[in-house]
Amino acid sequence: MPQPVTEKQNLEIEPLADAAKLCGVRMDHFSRRPFSRLFEEQVSSAPHQAAVICENEELTFAELNERANQLARYLQSLGAGAESLIGICVERSLDMAIGILGILKSGAAYLPLDPEYPRERLAFMVGDARPALVLTKSKLAYLVTGMATRVLLDGDRDRISEQSETNLSDAPRPDDLAYVIYTSGSTGKPKGVMITHGNLANYLLALDHELQITRDDLYLHTASIAFSSSRRQLMLPLSQGATVVIATSEQRKDPLALFAMIKQRGVTIMDAVPSFWRNCTAVLANLDDETRSRLLENQLRLMLSASEPLLFDIPRTWASEFRHPARHVHMFGQTETAGIVALYRVPSDIGGAGAVPVGRPIANSEIFILDEAQLPCPVGVAGELYIGGAGVGRGYLNSAEQTSVKFIAHPFSDTPGTRLYRTGDWARLNAGGQIEFVGRRDQQVKLRGFRVELGEIEAALASHPAIRECAVIARQDPNGERRLVAYFVANDAPPSVTELRAFMSGQLPDYVVPSAFVKLDALPLSANGKVNRSALPDTDNARPELVAAYVAPRTASEKRLSDIWSEVLRIERIGRHDNFFEMGGNSLLATLVCSRVRKMLKIEVPPRLLFEYPTVALMADAIETAAAATPEAVNPCQTAERNGNAPLSFPQQQFWLLDQAEP
Repeated sequence: MPQPVTEKQNLEIEPLADAAKLCGVRMDHFSRRPFSRLFEEQVSSAPHQAAVICENEELTFAELNERANQLARYLQSLGAGAESLIGICVERSLDMAIGILGILKSGAAYLPLDPEYPRERLAFMVGDARPALVLTKSKLAYLVTGMATRVLLDGDRDRISEQSETNLSDAPRPDDLAYVIYTSGSTGKPKGVMITHGNLANYLLALDHELQITRDDLYLHTASIAFSSSRRQLMLPLSQGATVVIATSEQRKDPLALFAMIKQRGVTIMDAVPSFWRNCTAVLANLDDETRSRLLENQLRLMLSASEPLLFDIPRTWASEFRHPARHVHMFGQTETAGIVALYRVPSDIGGAGAVPVGRPIANSEIFILDEAQLPCPVGVAGELYIGGAGVGRGYLNSAEQTSVKFIAHPFSDTPGTRLYRTGDWARLNAGGQIEFVGRRDQQVKLRGFRVELGEIEAALASHPAIRECAVIARQDPNGERRLVAYFVANDAPPSVTELRAFMSGQLPDYVVPSAFVKLDALPLSANGKVNRSALPDTDNARPELVAAYVAPRTASEKRLSDIWSEVLRIERIGRHDNFFEMGGNSLLATLVCSRVRKMLKIEVPPRLLFEYPTVALMADAIETAAAATPEAVNPCQTAERNGNAPLSFPQQQFWLLDQAEP
């Protein structure tokens, strides 16, 4: 098993006025070899090593390389090449790896399109980016019908397989476009961020310099294809000869199923947003000590977090209460800078309170903390955080104006064309040389790891014909979780919460649909006539105005479920016909509900059950039916060796540990 990373003295602090300029170590060669060449080097070294695993399917490095080479040549025959853009809309599968690698090998850049996004969102991204082709599969083709020319990984397989399996002679240049990822936009429209092969290569090698990924590692992939961390979870391990283990959609929703798979597969690195870590921690904490101990007897050596603030209590719980030996590393970055630009290794003797520091810059990255005049802030004084160095991307696709605002000329460099990215993050440098995150200076927030522009949500809500004006804010619950709350003033007949949530779900991804909608007679205004967000009323625990009338729970099971939902959703009254997701529930809260049901009723309830039976009455019936049946009838399970060739099915994953405990 690889040893945990050790501390590296890779920080230079240079005088800059009365403060400091933080620079990672200089590794100029990091930007020169594109990801496709890094991957091919691993193919040559260990062709038969497993490259990607998903459920019961697997590709070796040689097999993945051959499939990607064939796809690259086929795409080139259709016109793909440097600076062309190809969309990819596939589910979580081996095809995700084949498709992305094949596009990059062709010399083109890829545009990730999550098939779980609303069609309106996909249509906007395709219409704005105008990809030459969209790579997808037959069952998903309807999502992009009429948007662009489609290439089907399954339907066109015969033609693709006619191409040569050998490596392509030409490799992308450092300045060539590698990908475009859309982020939430403050103007109400998502923005496409352009990243080059040089940006990407430096990102991968600088992270490996810090984390020391080896061929013995199995790196867990949990992120949406359209989320920036998906790139890290796929390309970082493949660039270093490690194996990528793709979690299924079911496993992503159920921490117990996920950790059963982690143990069975021997996963060594898990990479997730802090809100997901918190959810997993809460679910595991509800297990009895013996069950949790068996579940966590795994090979995890690195527990990585990124994309939102991490509080000290999470790593402290894992170290002291769970007694897990893995090392926690907190990472910080932005989509506009290829990803991570700084990291902090949480010490083994965890102390402190509040948020874990952002840390120090990775190789070839520069970090500045500047005041309103773009002058350096003294140590301990908060200012806006600016990023420079090899990770700074090109800017925003088709938006020169926004690019000029956020990507500015480097005020402290004599090299022509050198730029800094204005993050909009507020930070300070502490006396120990660590960067501490303070907050945001605009309407952008991080929610469950996603970057969310409140203006985009407000624009979508304001487009409803019954809404006169609205405002959206992020409120923090007592347990530290953030949730979106929408306040609105209606024209005449106010729409129901059910109607508003359905309307928003048709335009925006689920993670940016507000969990609560509050009707007001008027929005509070400040002296200058702007919406006074600090004066928006706190949401109480009252039941929202839904289409379904309140009907009290009838049975003991319904009453227990109603109490659990009330506790998790923080709503006083939950009726038997109330829909969990219409009441503000989401996938993370669903796992907490199932965890409490499991603890109270002593029965295994996977989160998918809540998606299938989303009301109290339906779920109670399903649980009672399951409880009345024998375990063999409800969840057939057979033992599998940890390194066996047949991975557990989803129901088997639920009961794998219980089965292992039998003599």
